Amino acid sequence: SVVVTLARNQQYMVDIDPVRRSAIADSKTIGDGVARSLHHNNLAMGYLFAGETDTAYLNAVRALELSPEIDFLWLNLGAIYSRAGNERASERAYHSALALNPGSRSAMNNLMVLHDRRGEFAQAEFWEAQILSHRQRNPYYHAYLGELASEQGEYEQARRHFQDAIKRKRDDAELYYWLGKVYLDLQEPQLAIRYIQQAVESAQLVSQREEYQALLDQLIKPALAAM
Repeated sequence: SVVVTLARNQQYMVDIDPVRRSAIADSKTIGDGVARSLHHNNLAMGYLFAGETDTAYLNAVRALELSPEIDFLWLNLGAIYSRAGNERASERAYHSALALNPGSRSAMNNLMVLHDRRGEFAQAEFWEAQILSHRQRNPYYHAYLGELASEQGEYEQARRHFQDAIKRKRDDAELYYWLGKVYLDLQEPQLAIRYIQQAVESAQLVSQREEYQALLDQLIKPALAAM
């Protein structure tokens, strides 16, 4: 998380969605044009961090020429404009990112900070509200809260968070797996078996399915022996 201090003497915590293991394991083939655009984007960010704003801008524009449909390329161009002191162009770039991805919390956050810095507090508060609303709709934010609650031994609270996450995304096997593990902590093995079985059935990756099945097997054997 990063804490941003706003001109209104408020501190705003920017939390990053935790990356799920399924997302890490997933892969996607991209075309040569996209690969080149990402290469230029990486160069742009490297030059930006080195303080070479003009060269960063040239590479960011080249990246967008190759793949104008990628929303985060517009975000990075906006960051370059902001570093150069051109806030109007920066604002337009962030709105271009939102046009491509209306759920881009990074774009919303950048707009909030930009308007706050300019003293446009009503607009800053609008984007702050949009960020909070988006976060509440994000299943992985609720899953993150569930993991935190579980680590702290607050298992009933963790159960509610994972159920909220599943309501928002019913096709993620890992959410069912985590809910099953919480039911284990709550000493409710039958419900644990139910949700871990659902995780096995929903898993898209072989490694993921094997992990879930291993725990399911451990749970089913004692349950059968007790019958």
